[in-house]
Amino acid sequence: MTERAKEELRRGYIDLKDHFDALWEEREKRFALQNGTIDRRLEGLNKLRQELIADREQFVLRTVYDIKTKWYDEWCRGVDEKLTTLNTRSITWTTAIGLFFTILMILLKVFWGGVSK
Repeated sequence: MTERAKEELRRGYIDLKDHFDALWEEREKRFALQNGTIDRRLEGLNKLRQELIADREQFVLRTVYDIKTKWYDEWCRGVDEKLTTLNTRSITWTTAIGLFFTILMILLKVFWGGVSK
């Protein structure tokens, strides 16, 4: 092989190496850009996930809600029953006292002559 052929081969090798190095660098840049895009997307998804978790904490689980409302309903039912009993007793006592005084007035009128005119 002559010197000139060796030089051509060396230049071709250097050109080919430069070409592949340029391709490699281009791929690394694309990969870095894709990684940056993926990182931004993942960051956005993580923010969305945290927002969803925060929103989910505002709501009450169905089982907890059912337990609390069941207790509240039972309490209200008990209060209603007590109020009904109390109202019934007060009405009964009021009626009894009214009847007592009505009968007393009738008896006073009959036996003592009542109020003179």
